[in-house]
Amino acid sequence: MPSNTLACDQSIGDGRDCDVSLSVNPFEALKPHFGMLLGVHDFQTIDAYHRGKQWLHSAWLHRSGVVWGMEVSIDTERDEIRVEPGLAVDALGRELYLPKPVCLNIPTWLKKHRDDEAFQGIFSQPGDVDVTFSVHVVIQFRACLARQVPALMEPCEGGSSTTAYSRIMESVEVLLKPGLAPVIGSPGRIRPYHRLRLLFNLEPPNTDEGGAVVAADQEVIDERGRIVSLNLDEQPREYLQVFREFAALDEMELKPAVGEKGDYVSIFPEADPAPLILADLENLVVRREDFRSGTVNNKVRDVHIATATIQELLCGPLFQLNGSIENPGGDFAPRADAGGPRIEPSSVDTEGASLMFTHTGEDLLRRSVEANVSVFVSSYDVNTGWIVESIADITFDNSQVGIVLDRDGALASDLIRLVVKGTGPTPVLGSNRVPLAGRAGGPPGTVHEGHDFVFLLNREN
Repeated sequence: MPSNTLACDQSIGDGRDCDVSLSVNPFEALKPHFGMLLGVHDFQTIDAYHRGKQWLHSAWLHRSGVVWGMEVSIDTERDEIRVEPGLAVDALGRELYLPKPVCLNIPTWLKKHRDDEAFQGIFSQPGDVDVTFSVHVVIQFRACLARQVPALMEPCEGGSSTTAYSRIMESVEVLLKPGLAPVIGSPGRIRPYHRLRLLFNLEPPNTDEGGAVVAADQEVIDERGRIVSLNLDEQPREYLQVFREFAALDEMELKPAVGEKGDYVSIFPEADPAPLILADLENLVVRREDFRSGTVNNKVRDVHIATATIQELLCGPLFQLNGSIENPGGDFAPRADAGGPRIEPSSVDTEGASLMFTHTGEDLLRRSVEANVSVFVSSYDVNTGWIVESIADITFDNSQVGIVLDRDGALASDLIRLVVKGTGPTPVLGSNRVPLAGRAGGPPGTVHEGHDFVFLLNREN
């Protein structure tokens, strides 16, 4: 198929060979010694070793993605699409550097490639006034020879010389590929570490022909449900343990690129040329030789986020599975509150020998609101210190709860402490049988563990 390159950096000279294959051997290094004669192969070994180490590291430990720039846009006034400068890394760990914008005239490109075999079936019918089609933009590595210098034709023949290229310039080419880019997760763009992604509910499980979840994925789902049913303080350690186990299984399934016969054709995740997706160009319309319209979707690309930024993002909101006993494998979302009742701090007040507070949400299960079991009141005496008050009765009036203390007259202390349990063996429960979630506006509670409401009322303030 004829090349459909958008553009290539022309500053490195014409007439160069741009199909250069760079040697890569990260496992063979030169061992120099005093008096050693160095030849071409020795320098190639040095080059291949360091290049191979860097590319192998980037390919497997960082994977492919755009680092900065490379925005794709449409300019219908000039009949062009445009790719801005940028930097990326491909699946072979190679840096793809585009130093200046490149453009393509769409009508000219269409005239040249409409009959290419690869593009058959994506254009509207021949003879139509409007030609409509969709393609996606990719960028891929290309090495070119440059800088010719004098060179001997044969070793030790001083009278016969010519010129040879003395540099290899790492460049790129930007291409249009038929149709829209493969969707992430489809056979053309499968992500590694499937079990780990499933553990954190980032992708769906694999199913067999009958629609049943495959055994390996069901194991992950079962473990996820088990962890979500645990108390919050137990979950992190359990997640770490199963993370390590499933990471080991995922890692053993990773393999370098293979050929049609199943043999390894590369030490990298993909084989050359490993194009990197930049954007979808949807519904491009060309009328005769006039580029009329179209839309660009730059969001289909993979990107690299700097590690310094990732560190800071880890300090952001925490996410965990929103599960329950009935739904242990719940969707991934900011942890939702399980719906336990809450107490409004501003409603706590005293009157004579009584305290009262107002709760919100579910009605309380009255038998769970038990004096000195799930509800405690204490007062501070300047002479004797803290005194645990004896509760004579607890009354209910709609959403207001009254605590009648077993004492004559008003409370003598101005410092009163109220504790209503949402944790431990005897929490206050809502009518939905969910423990008290603590104060109104506080952190979310679960179906297993709520939060204590603790309030210190200082009547001197």
